[in-house]
Amino acid sequence: MLFPSIAISQLMIHSGLGKPSMVAFIAQALAETGQIYPLIAPLLGIMGTFITGSTTISNLVFAPSQLETAHAIGLPAGIILALQHAGAALGNGVSLFNIIAAAAIANLQSYKEVLKQTLVPVVLGGMVLGLLGMLLVGLG
Repeated sequence: MLFPSIAISQLMIHSGLGKPSMVAFIAQALAETGQIYPLIAPLLGIMGTFITGSTTISNLVFAPSQLETAHAIGLPAGIILALQHAGAALGNGVSLFNIIAAAAIANLQSYKEVLKQTLVPVVLGGMVLGLLGMLLVGLG
């Protein structure tokens, strides 16, 4: 799981061939949100863990775009990267890999039910993180 994810992240960073890399392209699109970006940063981390099944891989794949976006908008990079990581950690609650593993141990048959029960708290947690990020950016 780790090797393909590292390869994808490196492709994203070094893609472009004379054009902006995939990281720069994503960052340009995300920068359009402007100063409300701290609301979005943890949700991207959550989405990354949901897709990849790992906080580490979410950070490996999405942190470069988060960093570029922070620089493009002029936001504190440390806060944006912290929001990425916190969102990615929170995303473990909706990671299908984790849900399947936990359901197997608990002898649950309905993965869909577990996801339904964890989705709302995870999204709400991401929103709280985003609001905290907005507060921290405002103070910074």
